[in-house]
Amino acid sequence: MKTELKGKAAILYTRVSTKDQKDFGNSLVSQKRMLELYCQTHGMSIANTFEEDHSAKNFNRPEFSELKKYVKAYKSNIDYLLVQKWDRFSRNIGEALIMIEYFKKMGIEVNCVENWIDYESPDHIIILSVYLSAPEAENSKISDRSISGTRQCLKEGRYVNTQPIGYVSGLDNQGKTLMKPNERLAPLIKKLFEDYATGLYTQKELIDKYKHIGLKLAKSTLSRVLENPLYMGMVKVPAYKNEPAMLVEGLHTPIITKDLFYIVQSIKKGKNRMKKEVRGKNKDFPLSALMVCPICGSPMYGSTSNNGNSKKKKRYYNNYRCPENCQGQSYKAEIVHKELSAEFAKICPSKGIITLFNNIIKDELKRTQIDIIATLKAIDSKIHEVEINLQAVTKKYALDKIPEDVYIQIASSCNSELIDLKAERAKYTDVDKETEKYLAFGTHLISNLDIYFDKSPIETKTKLLGSYFTEKIIFEDGKFRTLPFNESITLISKYTNELANSKNKKRESSKNSSLSVLGAGLEPAQPNGHKILSLACLPFHHPSKPRAKTGFESVKCYIIVNKCTSNFLQRTSTNLAPFSVLNCSTDVIQVPA
Repeated sequence: MKTELKGKAAILYTRVSTKDQKDFGNSLVSQKRMLELYCQTHGMSIANTFEEDHSAKNFNRPEFSELKKYVKAYKSNIDYLLVQKWDRFSRNIGEALIMIEYFKKMGIEVNCVENWIDYESPDHIIILSVYLSAPEAENSKISDRSISGTRQCLKEGRYVNTQPIGYVSGLDNQGKTLMKPNERLAPLIKKLFEDYATGLYTQKELIDKYKHIGLKLAKSTLSRVLENPLYMGMVKVPAYKNEPAMLVEGLHTPIITKDLFYIVQSIKKGKNRMKKEVRGKNKDFPLSALMVCPICGSPMYGSTSNNGNSKKKKRYYNNYRCPENCQGQSYKAEIVHKELSAEFAKICPSKGIITLFNNIIKDELKRTQIDIIATLKAIDSKIHEVEINLQAVTKKYALDKIPEDVYIQIASSCNSELIDLKAERAKYTDVDKETEKYLAFGTHLISNLDIYFDKSPIETKTKLLGSYFTEKIIFEDGKFRTLPFNESITLISKYTNELANSKNKKRESSKNSSLSVLGAGLEPAQPNGHKILSLACLPFHHPSKPRAKTGFESVKCYIIVNKCTSNFLQRTSTNLAPFSVLNCSTDVIQVPA
């Protein structure tokens, strides 16, 4: 009873929900003043006072933990734990009752000066439950209002939560909250997505690459970044009660395109990732594991030896060796690398072939637009079908016609299929973008394979080798066996060689002829055997004549250049029209009618 309070010792506990309330409000001061006045009025002594700025959803609070430690140490000298209102103690009735019992076992009574509980009354548990449940109910109402307001903003496309990396807080024209791209980090995020979309980088490689240019990410953070639809301008509204999760068009400025985002999702699922050989990154041995022993077929690795400690001047020797110690299968790295550069230099295509090749690709890209449009229509139709199915199952779930586990399974399957379809669509919509830029770099790379390889760091060399070759390579008797270049390089090199042979035959023929005959073609013959090369000169198939085989019919990837050197992965799936070289001059290819 309150008449028994005189001479008792109490701990005072005051609490607000946030630090701002503690620093700028007067609630803590007011609570403390009322508690002190209560103790003074009833003749109670104050053992200690604890002030908290933390939520009352549970008791995982810093100051409350200190309070419990204090109580354990001085429990024999404490009789009461006092609060001004019960919601200052807790907004969780279950945890509050447990904590009251916890203090009771130590002989300490928890009570509230505004709504005192007489624990000796038979009805005290009912009255206490009412007092404790009221704050929890109020807390639930506040939470519902907060969630409802946030969800409404998200549904309108206005993201109001913590901004992801690459965005900063901002305001729209009406003064409402609307995040905007960070001028420094947004370009890095875009580049990050583009790098990952090539399929040439692991997440660890991207983390290592970008931490040196100002974008430090943990692996878990990178994974969340790559999966976050905010970057493509979409806002995710999470599921709540009977409302399923949904994606809505955001009001903020996207950093990447939707096509790029869906390509990344497809790769993260393990699809369309380019296979890479795992090789050591010792800068002295770029061919480790790529080069195999000609006798046993085991991968050859680089090793360094020296002339021993007894010599005045120590020398080191780099060699590629067979791990099975096959006889004679040890080659000086210097000789191997020099021979590889010589092989790269040999396959350099002529300017004429490169020019013709570029024009053929451009011409074919134009002609494939009809097929691409038809393919895109088919993909769009399938996307629409899946979206209709997803909407139908979502509606049934909202009306409680199907159980939650069935909905989750079907929705997950539909969303996975949508990601694949949109990633596939993105490949076709990107075919004709920046063709000139890609072709210019791609052909420059093919024309200078030796230079690019010699000047690149070991990480780039490793990726270039994976792009150059389709199989392992073999070095034997001081030279390489026929190198397995990718199909694009092989075919361009093949026609370069045929062109060279044609030039030699022409020169021999001209020595035995006293007459100079101008060649015939699609355009009037020009003096000195020249013909103006334009799209009009490109070959075409006459319907009355059989189509000649060129070797280009099955080529699906004309030029592949690793992302480490340039953003380039230009693909097409159509056949090239046949062509042949009948005559040429030093700089210009003559194409027949």
